[in-house]
Amino acid sequence: MSNQWFFNYGEQAGKSHISRRIPCQDKALCRQENGVTVAAVSDGCGSSAISQYGSKVTAETLCDYFIENFDLIHGAEILESRKMIVDKIIASLLDFIGANEEIFRAYKAENLERYNDFVKKRSEEEFYLDSLNATALFAAVKDDKYIIGQIGDGVIGGVVRNQLKIIMEEKKEGEVNGTFYPANIYSLAQKNPDWYGCAQFQLKKPKNADVSAFILTTDGVDSFFDLRVPFQKKYTTGVDKLFQCTVGSSFAEAKAVLDEQFLPALVNGSRALDDCGVAVLAREDYFISQDGYVITKYERYEEKEPEEKEPAERALPKEPEQPACAEEEEVGEEVREFQLLKERVFAFIGADAAIFMKNLEQISVSLSKKAEILRMYIAILEEISQQGFFVFDKSVHDEIVFGEIYRLDDRMTSQPTDLTAEKYNIYRE
Repeated sequence: MSNQWFFNYGEQAGKSHISRRIPCQDKALCRQENGVTVAAVSDGCGSSAISQYGSKVTAETLCDYFIENFDLIHGAEILESRKMIVDKIIASLLDFIGANEEIFRAYKAENLERYNDFVKKRSEEEFYLDSLNATALFAAVKDDKYIIGQIGDGVIGGVVRNQLKIIMEEKKEGEVNGTFYPANIYSLAQKNPDWYGCAQFQLKKPKNADVSAFILTTDGVDSFFDLRVPFQKKYTTGVDKLFQCTVGSSFAEAKAVLDEQFLPALVNGSRALDDCGVAVLAREDYFISQDGYVITKYERYEEKEPEEKEPAERALPKEPEQPACAEEEEVGEEVREFQLLKERVFAFIGADAAIFMKNLEQISVSLSKKAEILRMYIAILEEISQQGFFVFDKSVHDEIVFGEIYRLDDRMTSQPTDLTAEKYNIYRE
């Protein structure tokens, strides 16, 4: 197996941004140093006029951070890895805000009414962080270890055992049209650290996996996907051509082809008229088999909330307002979040989720409390799927919430790991 990795990256403004004279808010970047090859792609929130700065800082921070700290991040517990990544992005954004006062004074002046409303409910710091909201997609490689992650929309694909497949993407069903950003997770995690493990932040750290290429794309890049069959998606052969270009030429030559041929074609073919950002990592010996374009199937879940419950849910008090970029429709925010969490549980355990959800919906607690139970349940399932068990620590997790999860999922078992520290290893059969 060859350990030599090649990379390529670029971004281009979409038709809608060009027509409105808005700069490209996507940023793609790759770096190779210290035995680490890393790709990062970030998409600035479209409703902020200056989010291009946020995407630039986010992509640069991810590349620099993985180059310097790959082993530390890969070796840490999954929840700690998540915290390290989110906190680093936020620290870099805050540094940028502090070093560019003129940009943010002008932004404040242009959005004074929103600034005043924001500061009443939250803080000036969060107002400026909101203006820089940008997604975070990354794939980092060192020897036989990988770190792959996603906060927000976009798609991460890869060649896994000679099969080109989707590794990660944000799932949006029905009315769920909001996007989470690192600042949203950071803000919520200050009140409840379990938010670092939320479903909106996907993170994998496989070892000895046979992955020979990665492609990271923002949500404006839909021309790389064959969408002719409803509820099915697969990559087109154009991705393989981009891989071939990347490993078959010098970086300067490959990037020229990406900038002058691929990106213009992607922008012109985009149904969303959005910016396009692409980053590619490909090993010299990557290979896609003849039938290697894997189809990802999406199920439309027919289960719905009971009709009689809907008025009560709508009448529940709203939680603190999410930044406008994170959730542009405030009406029914709790319902949409609950639906997103619910779909994430189905993605983890399939048909078993129907039993769990039925039991959960019968509990006489608020919808926000049910969402809290789902967030922790997803964190447990994700940890179990990667490590084979979940360590429950009463000093970190809400014992009452966990008790509900344990009661609702009779396939979970536990055994003490450290009684003095009140820690338990949780397994799912």
